[in-house]
Amino acid sequence: MMNEEFKKRFDQYKNGEMSDQEMTAFEEELEKLEVYQELIDSELEDDNEWDVSISPEKQKAILAYGKRKSYLRISVLAVISTLMILPFCTLGSYLYYGMGGKHSTGNEFMETAAVTVA
Repeated sequence: MMNEEFKKRFDQYKNGEMSDQEMTAFEEELEKLEVYQELIDSELEDDNEWDVSISPEKQKAILAYGKRKSYLRISVLAVISTLMILPFCTLGSYLYYGMGGKHSTGNEFMETAAVTVA
């Protein structure tokens, strides 16, 4: 949206459809953009001087390190997930078999076992 607004203002500037005050403000904005562009160009020229090539051995070492770190992270996540799920399942079992007092599911199982043994 900002690009469309800028294009519209630029067209107005080219066609002379702006007031003097608007033209002055737009020219100041264009000067700022030129300064920014020069700064970006100078930074990119400085970046081109750097040697960013990495040897194949170093690339393999980086990939191996990333793979080990990934395996460790997945293993820790699996253990933590299991340790978080177990208490909720245990609590759910306690609630399912214990709720209801004398007529609870757990109590009925105990009575059934006692009658079967007797």
